[in-house]
Amino acid sequence: MPTPFSCSTCGAPVTAEPGMEIMPCPYCGVALTIPPRLRRKKATVMEPTRPEKPKDPFSAAASVRLDKKTTGSQNETEMLTGALRQAQPIARGAAKLYNFWVLAKYFLPGILIALTVICLVICIVSLALGIYLGQGLK
Repeated sequence: MPTPFSCSTCGAPVTAEPGMEIMPCPYCGVALTIPPRLRRKKATVMEPTRPEKPKDPFSAAASVRLDKKTTGSQNETEMLTGALRQAQPIARGAAKLYNFWVLAKYFLPGILIALTVICLVICIVSLALGIYLGQGLK
């Protein structure tokens, strides 16, 4: 980390810019000479090297082996892909069932309370009609 030095005019801390011997004070604007011990060299930028010529892809393909090991992995890949395709409808059905369960979790208690209230009202009305019509409770 560069060490700051003080401005000779205003006394503010000033950090030396890389590659400069004289710079203005950022606070008062006076021209400051950077002490030799605090001068830093400007960072050098490395030139990118030229990339090599691309290799011929067909020469690399000539050395590829086609034996039971390499074609066997292709068969395994096809088998796994087929198994995933067969499992896809099951996964969709499970997702739909889960969505139904989430909705039922929110609405089922309200539905059960409404059914309980309706049943209680029906019981009270039938009891009141029985008493009103003279049947009474026997």
